[in-house]
Amino acid sequence: MSNPPLWFNFLVTRTRASRRGLQKLSASCVVTALYISMSVAAEEIFQVGSITIVNPFSYETASTSTSSEIYLILNNSGENMDRLIGIETPIAMSAQVFSNQGDDGQMKVMQLKLTPKKEIVLAPGRRYIKLTDLEAPLQEGESFPLTMVFEKAGSLSVNVTIRKANTYDDETEKLGASSEDISDYSVVYVPVKSGKVNKHQQSISFTQNDRVLIRFVSDQRHELHIHGYNIVVDVEPMSHTSVYFDATATGRFPVEIHGSNDHHALFYIEVYPD
Repeated sequence: MSNPPLWFNFLVTRTRASRRGLQKLSASCVVTALYISMSVAAEEIFQVGSITIVNPFSYETASTSTSSEIYLILNNSGENMDRLIGIETPIAMSAQVFSNQGDDGQMKVMQLKLTPKKEIVLAPGRRYIKLTDLEAPLQEGESFPLTMVFEKAGSLSVNVTIRKANTYDDETEKLGASSEDISDYSVVYVPVKSGKVNKHQQSISFTQNDRVLIRFVSDQRHELHIHGYNIVVDVEPMSHTSVYFDATATGRFPVEIHGSNDHHALFYIEVYPD
């Protein structure tokens, strides 16, 4: 297994495949996993269909400003491509995705496509949702609604928090600064609420030999066991836990919640032959 992303260097990391160490899947197959658990502020997670939106926020603006930007993370855990086809908010006349990916380095309006099992980071200086003709300045500590419409998943309303300007204290910005480090991973966000996942995430599929990254966010403490790969993950509330492994074994494997009277399969990982 190749080295993990470079941005591990500035996160608090913990490494283990399970509490018993590396486990054998067969006489010739050993799986190595690495996961990190990072304490964060309360995660804002929104889902519609297979689309997950994480931590949408904007910065406060000056009293004379008529525009602002929204930053967030999007993830498509499904099997099909989706597209963002509309954005609306009552606090601005227009909302559009801008990117600096043009050949001339200028920010341009772009169509946002959501590739299956990929993470899209809208971060300062790269890609963002631009609000124009604001009705009023944005003030720290307040929030506003934003509706995002996806071609296949449908409409989703999210709550955008307003933060103090010029701060660098959140996971969204850190990921935005180095998201290229996980470009070859199949990435899935799995929010766990009251011991359950979104109905669209009850089965999540990968292809054999995929490099897998699963990001868990939970409202409660859970011990999760990824069967077939013998990976044990401690997920804490107010925590963002990421699990990395290579999907070498094929089959349908339950991810179970352990350590409580309500011992059950949270969802299934399906790995199909390449």
